[in-house]
Amino acid sequence: ALVLASTGAGGSARPDEADRSFAMSAMGQVAERTNGRIAAMIADGRLRVARVHQDTMLAGRVHERFAQRYADLPVFGAQVVRQVENGQVHSVFGRTYEGVRVSTDARISAADASHLAVETVGPAAAAFENPTLGILPSGNHYALAWRVAVRGPRSIDDIFVDADTGVILKRRSRIRSQFQDIGIGRGVFGDEKK
Repeated sequence: ALVLASTGAGGSARPDEADRSFAMSAMGQVAERTNGRIAAMIADGRLRVARVHQDTMLAGRVHERFAQRYADLPVFGAQVVRQVENGQVHSVFGRTYEGVRVSTDARISAADASHLAVETVGPAAAAFENPTLGILPSGNHYALAWRVAVRGPRSIDDIFVDADTGVILKRRSRIRSQFQDIGIGRGVFGDEKK
C-alpha cells in the first residue's frame, strides 16, 4: 500500500494559523487512521456531508466532500475530501480548524453587509448571491462574518464583512487565471522552448 502522509496541526497553514489548523493528506493505511478523526468530527456535528459522487474513472469508488460547521454555520475554507471503495478509505485530504469559539449573533444585518461589500468594490458593483453568515479563520482568531459575492466591472469577488463591526476582513477573487510569466528553457533534445 502506498503511504503518503502529512497530517497534523499546522500543515501548510499560514504561521499565524498553525496552532489551530489541522491539514490532512493521507493515503493507504494512514488514511484509515486519519479517518478516525473524520468520524469523530462527523459524530459531534463539526463535519457534515456536503456532496457525494461516484468516481467516473474507477468503478465502485466514491468521493465524499465534508464541510466543517460551527453552531450550524459554515467555517469558511474548511473542508475534507475522502475517497472510499468497498468501505475502505483510500485517501483523505483537506483542512479543518480547531478551537472555534465565537458568538453567532450578528449585529450587522445581511442587507447592511451586502451594502458595505458593494461599496468596497465600487459604484458599478452589485451583489449577486444572498450573503452567507459563517466563521472566518482570520489571523490568530475567528470572526463571525458575512460572505458577500460581488460582481464589479472587472472583478467577481467574495467580500468577507465582520458581522459585529462591519469592517471588511478579506477580499478574495473568484476569477482564476494562469500565470502571466513566460519562461525559456531547454527541451529533451537540447532545443530552446518557450
